[in-house]
Amino acid sequence: MANEPWKSLTDDYFEPDETDIIYDAPNKRPKLVYCWRAHHRHNQKTFVFKSIHTSQIDNLNEELKLTRFFTKLDHPHLTHVYDVIHPRGSEWIHYQMEYCEAKSLSYYLKEPLPEKRCLELIRQILEGLDYLHQNYLVHRDIKPDNIFFCKDGILKVGDYGLVKSQKWVTSLSAVGTPGYWAPEMQPDASPELHGKRNHRADLYSVGIILRQMVSGKYPPFSAQKEPPKGVRPGLWDIILKATDSEPDKRFQSARDFFAALKSYAQPPEEKLLEAIFKMPIEKSAPRKIRRSLTLEKILAPPGSQGETAPATGPVTL
Repeated sequence: MANEPWKSLTDDYFEPDETDIIYDAPNKRPKLVYCWRAHHRHNQKTFVFKSIHTSQIDNLNEELKLTRFFTKLDHPHLTHVYDVIHPRGSEWIHYQMEYCEAKSLSYYLKEPLPEKRCLELIRQILEGLDYLHQNYLVHRDIKPDNIFFCKDGILKVGDYGLVKSQKWVTSLSAVGTPGYWAPEMQPDASPELHGKRNHRADLYSVGIILRQMVSGKYPPFSAQKEPPKGVRPGLWDIILKATDSEPDKRFQSARDFFAALKSYAQPPEEKLLEAIFKMPIEKSAPRKIRRSLTLEKILAPPGSQGETAPATGPVTL
């Protein structure tokens, strides 16, 4: 039973899929974390379970309190946690989670993705993280292996094994996955960074994923300042800001990150038109001038073709 934690669950309710039992821990040491798929005996639905040995949990009561809060979270870009089960007398805690039939994001990052596709995927990740952060939770292990495609193509952030409340994060030891973890979450982080372990570490990881998407390469990455071939400077600037080693210089929220991507993706002509339509035109201006505010004339430099710029004041983007 120590090596088969699902035995405490499957007798009455769940039938494990013996072909889909994944061992998260290396074979050279006792397996303390398992991930496995099971079918409910009554409704035939399929779920994913993550079973964690209690020896891996610092405070069992606090862990159960936090993880049961996960069952109340509901967002289209987060995998749903249906239940957290700790059978009486068992040494295992089981997370019953939504099963996504498609593959994880890592499967699709073997080569660069089109820019438009990258931005759409990152948007979905940021929306899910924003919901987590608004509920004072930090994921702490954002990486492609923990982001899943569902059958309908929707992307969902999952695997909450390292999620903690933000009020606890400053006192935690280094956690995460090398290559994706933020500098402040690493074992050799300087003491002044320990007090900055919060939701911004998740956003750093998203920046690393975005860099992986556009480059088709795997982290760790070098400290490259110039954009690689095929990556436009504007997008590269966003990646550099998101992955700055100093948390205070990064995006301070998932919404800030998304706003920067939205501004980058919006064509300059649309920015101009948006600014102009918001800008009041002097009522005293002749009708001819008001009708002449076409995109071509706005984009033309003042004085071109013998024309003067419309007397409507500066355009502020």
